Amino acid sequence: MKSTDLNNLSNLSYLNIPEKDAQNFENSFNSILDYIQELNSIDINVDTIKPTYYTQYLREDVELEDNLAFSGDIKAKIIDAMPQTKDNYLTVKTILNK
Repeated sequence: MKSTDLNNLSNLSYLNIPEKDAQNFENSFNSILDYIQELNSIDINVDTIKPTYYTQYLREDVELEDNLAFSGDIKAKIIDAMPQTKDNYLTVKTILNK
């Protein structure tokens, strides 16, 4: 990257790069571009690359009848524990206005 390229890039991106930092930015951009060029030169054969993802196997959901926390009246217990309710919903202070 030349200094004219850096000036054009800074103008296009609305960056104000001080003259004292221009050489440092130019060196940084050149090292980044060199690394990208190095990555582009790697010969990748897609057929030989094995996938790196893993399949997650989840357990089946089972109802826990013995646990009181999961009993059928849990909704009623939660609503009873709420400080203010209206039509079986929690009532809270309005924070957004139309």
